[in-house]
Amino acid sequence: VKIGIIGCPALEIDHVVGHLFVAEKGKGAWRKPLNSNNDEIPLTKIQVNQTIDTLVQSYEASHGNHTSQQAVAAKATGVETVICMDSQAKYAMVASGRAGLYIRLSAYAESIWDHAAGVLLVEEAGGMVSDRNGKRLGFTMT
Repeated sequence: VKIGIIGCPALEIDHVVGHLFVAEKGKGAWRKPLNSNNDEIPLTKIQVNQTIDTLVQSYEASHGNHTSQQAVAAKATGVETVICMDSQAKYAMVASGRAGLYIRLSAYAESIWDHAAGVLLVEEAGGMVSDRNGKRLGFTMT
């Protein structure tokens, strides 16, 4: 995965609703308000928050076991705040430092490619993404 782009039209950050997140392998990660018609407004470099006190997880119970996820987060990191949201905006929250952790303990099946842009975004912002066994997610065709 070389480039990742996530549009979050309903995500509020710094009193602005709607953001575009962009990452390029080896170059970094950035965000820009979606409502900007001005091309001169620069992209803002984003970075993960090394303080892991906020967990982001899905609203949908079928997308993860909320009780287990929160218990693991609290025990492992001391998470105090839980934000529930859906879509790949969860990766944007981690990459931009608004959440320190995204745990998904679920049997819910989807294409691994659904996570490609988010994984690159978090990694280029200085974070790490893995499966429940600590292995990197694979995006090969085999």
